[in-house]
Amino acid sequence: MLNNGKLGGYDTYFPVASQKYNLNKVTGDYAKIAEGLGAGYVEKITEPGDIVPSVQRALKANAEGKSVLLEIMTEQDINFSASEIKW
Repeated sequence: MLNNGKLGGYDTYFPVASQKYNLNKVTGDYAKIAEGLGAGYVEKITEPGDIVPSVQRALKANAEGKSVLLEIMTEQDINFSASEIKW
């Protein structure tokens, strides 16, 4: 899963509440949640260079029959295509 710690679009559509009350902030350690729920293989990835080796380890674990969660930490990017928004 990709985790940037933010709810998409909230900065644009709820700027005051996002800035003043952190309406756009998402907290939680999803890797730990997955571990607690019994996932067979879990990794939290914070460095771009760790993505490929992590995916390789995850594929091996999955081939062994284990459920897998990779939590990839990213940064928020507020530039996205308006054509992707379906209201």
